[in-house]
Amino acid sequence: MLKNLTISRKLTWLNALVSAAALTLACIAFLAYDQVTYKRTLFHDLSAQAQVVGFNSISALVFNDPDSATTTLSALRASPAILAASIFTVDGRIFATYAQDQKYQITEGTPPPAGQRETYIVIGKQVLLTRSIVFGNKPMGFIVIRGSLSELSDRLLQYLQIAIGVLIFSLGAALILSSFFRRAVAAPIVRLAETARIVSRDKNYAIRAEPTGNRDETAVLIEAFNDMLAQIHARDAALDTERARLRVIIESAPVGIVLADAPSGHIILMNRRAEEILGHALYPSEDIASYAQYHTLHTDGRPVQPHEHPLARAVAAGEVIRSEDYRYTRPDGRETWIRASAAPIRDKQDSIVAGVLVFSDIDEHKRAQEALLRSEKLAAAGRLAASISHEINNPLESITNLLYLALSDKRLPLDTREYLSQAEQELARVSQITTQTLRFYRQTTNPTSADMSGLLDSVLRLLRGRVANSEVEIVKEYRATKQLHCFEGELRQVFTNLIGNALDAMAGRTGRLVVRTSETRNWETSEAGIRVTVADSGSGINPETLQRIFEPFYTTKGLRGTGLGLWVSKEIIAKHRGTMRVKSKLGVGTTFSVFLPFQRATESRANIAGSASA
Repeated sequence: MLKNLTISRKLTWLNALVSAAALTLACIAFLAYDQVTYKRTLFHDLSAQAQVVGFNSISALVFNDPDSATTTLSALRASPAILAASIFTVDGRIFATYAQDQKYQITEGTPPPAGQRETYIVIGKQVLLTRSIVFGNKPMGFIVIRGSLSELSDRLLQYLQIAIGVLIFSLGAALILSSFFRRAVAAPIVRLAETARIVSRDKNYAIRAEPTGNRDETAVLIEAFNDMLAQIHARDAALDTERARLRVIIESAPVGIVLADAPSGHIILMNRRAEEILGHALYPSEDIASYAQYHTLHTDGRPVQPHEHPLARAVAAGEVIRSEDYRYTRPDGRETWIRASAAPIRDKQDSIVAGVLVFSDIDEHKRAQEALLRSEKLAAAGRLAASISHEINNPLESITNLLYLALSDKRLPLDTREYLSQAEQELARVSQITTQTLRFYRQTTNPTSADMSGLLDSVLRLLRGRVANSEVEIVKEYRATKQLHCFEGELRQVFTNLIGNALDAMAGRTGRLVVRTSETRNWETSEAGIRVTVADSGSGINPETLQRIFEPFYTTKGLRGTGLGLWVSKEIIAKHRGTMRVKSKLGVGTTFSVFLPFQRATESRANIAGSASA
């Protein structure tokens, strides 16, 4: 009823209602007190009358004089509240009676229970009081008086009329008085409400409410309101500053950044670097379905569906996407490789309110990686060919000797001799091809003393591009100080392969790569040497793959791998009289351990050099 009224009218009616409620409660309390008091007084009067009449009727009961008892009862006519009365003997016989009207006459009664002198019972608007008549501690009989409670109802009606009149008068007086005082209370609040409305409409937090000059609660409210406006104004200014600063950071970031609302996926921001990488400005993107206009492909060439986009998954499902590679088709038709990560943005209630996509152009990195892969394949193929050529040389030499012996036989026919000579020439040509293949495989440099820490650092520098674009922490623990006599280029190739494989195992996830060197002994031969450990926290290798990991042409990388890297690496370590071992656990990571002996490497220096030229 009061919700649509102004505050001044609410205060007026509130005062009136409070006053009316207070008066109503006071009147109810007064009426209740009057009713209870009247009943108590009536019962006390009836008890006194019964006591007096009973005492005056003792002689009549003793001398069996009903007429005298009736005369005594007739004295009750002076009390209008007594409708009838009767005296009964001990055995319950009526002895004398009195009644204002025959309908009120009492013809039967029951004495009070043993141990009680008096009882009463209320029946409707009447009360029946029973009192024992005792003389010398001996019961002589009992008296029953019928009293009227009709005056109680009359008093209640009369007092109700008076209470209603007082209530109406008081309510009117309260309304008149509150109308004079409401302005002093409501006016400051009305002005405060108007100020709040203007602030809400204009979003101008520099406005302030007018102080009252008082020190009451309204003044405290206005002061708190103005203080709140000042805090909001200062916060907005700080937010504007931070927003401008964040905008500068986003625009100057070396990676592409895209922001989207949640859960709709509406893209609201794309920085300049993102436009440079993608080759176009922000497309209108109101929802996740509109992501189809961004022509993105998986690494296997499949089109990326709208719900598969990293930003869509981050916004819709709250997933954190880390370092996924995609091919993106620019408006000019040129494809470029991008590496993208995405994450949801949550508020204080942990609800997703937005999503952010961060991506970088890894096209040059991919090309360099492919070139390195092609170079590795070419080197591995050359080594394989050289190994095959080396094995072919032995039977070639035997065949050459046999042909020489055959041609030494003067009895051979001329045509047969010509055939054998032609075979000898062709065989010499095959020998020349195998010799050239072996020369291609052999290193042109001589064995040198190498610092293993420097060698490993050079490998890490070679792979720093891949490390920079990953979320892998490199931990170097170099404890070996002695130098090792070896083919430095070949060992560099080995560790490039091992560290590159470790980075592949941790692609798209946060990882840890430990490269460790230590001076130790081979537990099988007790030889002193250097142990190099390359440990990653990648996905691990399953037992089936682990059994075949050093087999040639066995790969788990599909078209990206040749299956020769680890095989060639193990051959190089074996040529250095060393050992290579691997252990792995799914979901934990993989550790490669390479042992290179000091003594063997020194003793077989000539052998290593000779094997490079033999």
